[in-house]
Amino acid sequence: MDHATAIKKFVSLIGEGWGERVSGKLSVPFTLIALVTAAYTQATEASSITRWLTGSLLITALLFTAYFIWKKEHEKNEAYVERDRPKIEISTPIQLCDPKDAGGKAKLRTWKLRIINISSMVIRNCYVKQKSLINVRKLPSRNDDMHFKVSTDKPLRLNDFDYQQSFDLNPNTDRLVDIAAMPELDDNPRIYMLYAIPGQRAEVHNSIPPILFPHTLTLQVSGENLTNPVEATYILSIDGLGRLQMAPLSGH
Repeated sequence: MDHATAIKKFVSLIGEGWGERVSGKLSVPFTLIALVTAAYTQATEASSITRWLTGSLLITALLFTAYFIWKKEHEKNEAYVERDRPKIEISTPIQLCDPKDAGGKAKLRTWKLRIINISSMVIRNCYVKQKSLINVRKLPSRNDDMHFKVSTDKPLRLNDFDYQQSFDLNPNTDRLVDIAAMPELDDNPRIYMLYAIPGQRAEVHNSIPPILFPHTLTLQVSGENLTNPVEATYILSIDGLGRLQMAPLSGH
């Protein structure tokens, strides 16, 4: 829109709003004051006060009109900004079970999260990291700030690959991230936190015995252009049948 057209539109909006306010609710207090003044003062003085009140009404109506035009445009602009601001959602935990036995235990039970871009912007270098992991004895993990790996079909072969730690998310797309897994049919099963450990260079202890469960896990999802990282807290536990469970912590 060129300047001339923009000015014409602005003047038109000012005229419409100003006319409504001069003849609408805004004029009521000015009219009442004018009537009271006319009843209790001399005609000459009342006329002068009425002119002053009329001028005040016209100026006040103009200021109110300009403000509300600005407010409407400002809110519209904020809506556009909010729409374009990078935002994500985290799904509820998703479990994947390798073949189960008759008792319901899985050869491998893996828990994942789906990270969803709900904005109209590409989120670059998105990642999921462990903010804290606290065991049943209230002791914290030494692996805080470790990134979890992008989901793969070989979740436990952590030392065989350089797993992807971050990813770009196009608008309205998602990626699965592996969080924890347990080979429940093993004689002495352990729970594995599925960090994106850098292949054979890894010296991270990521397996935990069941006796230390439940654990409270707090995750943070962030990205290069994600101004407000998202956090979520979960309980990792072993149920009465010896199966790994992951559930959102109530109130988080």
